[in-house]
Amino acid sequence: MADNKKKFVWLLLVLDTLDEKKKKERKRNVWTRAWLKRREERGVYHLLMRELELEDAAAFTKYFRMPKLKFDELVDRIGPK
Repeated sequence: MADNKKKFVWLLLVLDTLDEKKKKERKRNVWTRAWLKRREERGVYHLLMRELELEDAAAFTKYFRMPKLKFDELVDRIGPK
C-alpha cells in the first residue's frame, strides 16, 4: 500500500512540474505576419520567375545561365523531398 502512495505522490509531482512549464511558456498570437504569407503572390522572386517563364524564355536562360528545364531539374534534385 505504501508503494502505491509513493507512486501517486511521484505522479502528482510530475504533473505539477509539467503544469508549471506550460504556465511559463509564452503564448503567441501571431506566428506568421500577414505580409510574409503573401510572398508567393507578391514577392519579387516569385514575380520575376513567373514573368520570365511566361513572357521571355530567352531572358530566363540568360538570367539563370541555364534553360528552364535544366533549372527545374536542379530544383527537383536539391529541393525538399
